[in-house]
Amino acid sequence: CNCGCCGGCPSPFPPTAAGYYAVLSASGPATLADGGTLPFAIVQGGGDGFAPCAGGVQALKDGTYFVTWTLNAPPLSQADTVLGLRLNGARLGESEAAVQLNGAGGAACFGGQTVVSAAAGSCLSLVSNGTASFPQSAAGAPLAGMTIVRVSP
Repeated sequence: CNCGCCGGCPSPFPPTAAGYYAVLSASGPATLADGGTLPFAIVQGGGDGFAPCAGGVQALKDGTYFVTWTLNAPPLSQADTVLGLRLNGARLGESEAAVQLNGAGGAACFGGQTVVSAAAGSCLSLVSNGTASFPQSAAGAPLAGMTIVRVSP
């Protein structure tokens, strides 16, 4: 390697920017029971820092992460729940938002965020703490999104 470092180059060199963040998206329709998760898929980033896990994203490296989520509930959605992030199944209360929709209203948006320390192998997921039913958006827009950024090792 010709990087000018002593003792060889770190692997990978340079680190891939995609390994520091992941953008996830979940499409509708979705019906959630208490404890249900949205079907997220990584749509951007990920690299060597993230992988899919049940209902969310797995951090592949120890670190501190900034995580934000949004829900774009289409018209006619029904919900009596609190949505929030969980780390390995443990609720992260600071990320939670009450979602109360009666099935007769228009579109509505909800969101939350947190900063959390996670060990390699930890799974972050967006979980419903109640019931919800979200129809397919007429415009085909994603139902929900999540972004996770590793801010320090």
